[in-house]
Amino acid sequence: MRNFFYPRCFRFVLCLATALFCLSMLEATVFVREVEFRKARLSGAKDVWMECTVEIVVRRDTSDRSRKDPNFMDNLTVEFMMGTEARSRGERAFEFYTSRADLVSVEVGEVKVRFYLPPEVIERDHIGDRPHSFFVRLLRDAEVLAEGFSESLERDAVRSSFLSRIDQNSGGNEGILLPQNKTPFMTAHPDDSPSFRDFGVFRGETAQD
Repeated sequence: MRNFFYPRCFRFVLCLATALFCLSMLEATVFVREVEFRKARLSGAKDVWMECTVEIVVRRDTSDRSRKDPNFMDNLTVEFMMGTEARSRGERAFEFYTSRADLVSVEVGEVKVRFYLPPEVIERDHIGDRPHSFFVRLLRDAEVLAEGFSESLERDAVRSSFLSRIDQNSGGNEGILLPQNKTPFMTAHPDDSPSFRDFGVFRGETAQD
């Protein structure tokens, strides 16, 4: 059995900026409750990863005819984007990463979807304990159901600029930020981790023609 080490944690409870948004969140059948960051490593290993945990709440919905069971939401996709402040050759710059997790089905209640940034990147770029900014998007069948973001992105103009930079600059870092099922942590947190869909090859497998 693998053990996991978590030295410290940074948690961001997503702020409700207005009463209207607060009301919509109360009525929503799925939303992002909070995002948490911590350094994690396998027991006995020296390499430390950044673990990014997105806590999602799913509510029962008998009016949603697309649900096979009102107590479950199928085909939920979690898109996670973040910007880190990197230091290279004495200069500071921003790096942008994106990832996504496709879930089989989520039962009503809370579920935690985790993403991991590899230790080589953390050491190379001298990344701290948490990213500069992040953005979470929940989708089902390409429809956006909910979004959540860091306090640094509360202003519309800043958030728009961040998303533009994600589109323009994250391509060079494609495949670096990984969902839990494609990392050595794939068997961690069995009590609150969802089952993942995978439309490509699994870690360690070779694509077949």
